[in-house]
Amino acid sequence: MSILNVNQIQPVGSGQTVTISAANITATGNITGNLTGNVTGSVTVGDKFLSSAGFGLGSTTTAGRNAGVGTASGTLIFNSSTGSVQVYTGTAWQEIKNSGNLEATGGTIDSSTRPGFNVHTFTGNGTFTVTTGSGNIEVLVVAGGGGGGGPAGGGGGAGGYRSISSIPVTAGDYTIQVGGGGAGGVQTPAGPGGKGTPSYIANPGISSVTATGGGAGGAGSGADRAGKTGGSGGGGSSPGPGLGGPGPGNEGGADPRSSPTAEGSAGGGGQFKPEPYGYWTMGGGGGASSVGSDGTPVTPPNAPNTGATATGQGGAGQPNSITGSSVVYAGGGSGGSAPESGGKPSASPAGGPGGGGRGGSVPSLGVTATSGSPATGGGGGGSGAGHAGGNGGDGVVIIAYPTA
Repeated sequence: MSILNVNQIQPVGSGQTVTISAANITATGNITGNLTGNVTGSVTVGDKFLSSAGFGLGSTTTAGRNAGVGTASGTLIFNSSTGSVQVYTGTAWQEIKNSGNLEATGGTIDSSTRPGFNVHTFTGNGTFTVTTGSGNIEVLVVAGGGGGGGPAGGGGGAGGYRSISSIPVTAGDYTIQVGGGGAGGVQTPAGPGGKGTPSYIANPGISSVTATGGGAGGAGSGADRAGKTGGSGGGGSSPGPGLGGPGPGNEGGADPRSSPTAEGSAGGGGQFKPEPYGYWTMGGGGGASSVGSDGTPVTPPNAPNTGATATGQGGAGQPNSITGSSVVYAGGGSGGSAPESGGKPSASPAGGPGGGGRGGSVPSLGVTATSGSPATGGGGGGSGAGHAGGNGGDGVVIIAYPTA
């Protein structure tokens, strides 16, 4: 290999061109002036490159971008934290967007939890307004959960769960309703819980996406012991002879549920085992992905009135990652408990995953029914003897779409 060390190469005579013929040219230091001709390979600087196939900006995070010193106006980067191309204006970094991309307002907007997407969360009624462009949106609509029955009532059913992966939208206003949870059944006079309120997104240009309010848990006494129908059905109660039947849910379809009738599951039924045992059992409310459990009498191992009853657990909700992380919505509330006739009281299980409320126990155990979690559509827990039922959890509407 030959090495030529020179300080300067100049063109001959009055010419302005110096021609170097080589398969590869490697240079260190600075190259000034103009380079003309064809580049058949590539020019690489760090993780940036220029070749006949394309131009690579290189990738950095928001933290790496902000650590830059003396950034020049017009600098372009690909920000891996946001999944977007950004330009430095001299005072701030701005995303480069196609003017036809969708831009919208309404709800609480977050672009950090799911890189490359804007996520609008509505926990109350409002308006989703497309201000610029058009495109497809993802939608999660969860209705308010049903209230648990009281006292010693069935668990409330979860609010209906609707997940739509693609809805075309154009500029305009889209009405959002977020359903509230139903009230828990009161202690005196005993009664079922209240049904949850529907949630929906509606606009004349699209088919309305509506989730049905959760069914209420059955009352702890009287004739109104059956669970009520809803997005998911409420659990039944049975503190006396007879059966508190399950509340039918709008069942059917494979997840993600997108048909008008595929919103949830049925509630569990309550049961009564007559003397000498005297068991009362209460059903759990249904959830988005599974039915509520039936109340199940447990036969005493040795003698009557010494065993516990098993009240029904609320059905499980459905996980969804529209916000960028997996969150479970629409769990059913568990049934309340009642004492056996002179025997050991039962303790209620936790509510179904996805915000379902826990059922209450008898006063001696000191556990009152809890309400469904807010912004999940969870059903309220059925009450224990001597208490009121838990309220259903309010629903939620979430919309997401790409930012570029």
